[in-house]
Amino acid sequence: MRLHLLFRELLIVCAMAKKPSLFEKYSHIDFDALQKNMDDFFGSDYVEDARIPPVLGRSLKENNEILSKIGQMTVEWSEIESWIDQSIWRILDVTDNLGACITAQYIGPGPRCRALLSLCHLSGIDQEVIDDLKEFKQEAQRIGENRNRFNHDRWIEIINMKTKESKIVRNQIRPEVPHQQAQIEVAVQDAEKWVREAKLLKDIFVICIFPRLISSLLQKRVQK
Repeated sequence: MRLHLLFRELLIVCAMAKKPSLFEKYSHIDFDALQKNMDDFFGSDYVEDARIPPVLGRSLKENNEILSKIGQMTVEWSEIESWIDQSIWRILDVTDNLGACITAQYIGPGPRCRALLSLCHLSGIDQEVIDDLKEFKQEAQRIGENRNRFNHDRWIEIINMKTKESKIVRNQIRPEVPHQQAQIEVAVQDAEKWVREAKLLKDIFVICIFPRLISSLLQKRVQK
């Protein structure tokens, strides 16, 4: 009984000595109020500039239309990659689980398209389908750059504290030589255009390429 009580006390001491998590440590902070104070502080001497320090910007609000476009782009792109995966699995004639062990290792549509094109050549898929796949790969690379900017650039709402006007910019960093960094203003219409292109690319693959690829594949297997 005495040992049980000692063990219980030890557990209580350990619980009290537990280091708080990062979220617990700052749970008392009113971040919205601090953001407002920061806005007021910097707004007193705010001057419009081509390069706005990030501290003068704020994250996009939940109801911002740009956020929904970022989400749509993410969904369309994941569907594109999924359909390419499906094509690879069908040519390999394996279960989805086995096929996913391979395609899950690919990052982006580039490696997927290269693998699919190689498999199409080896499987004797119609040349017209292969030609369309080559063009699809090129367009995927072009639109994929827009998708990368959507997902990896930092999005900031810049607010002019004097006029209260705001604009949405994405902080684009290109590590190439020479190094480039720019804040590019983005309108909702620009974001919509990128999403439409991604959706059209997906539709072309799903409706115009994939069925012909499967049809050609089945014909080759019947002939064997």
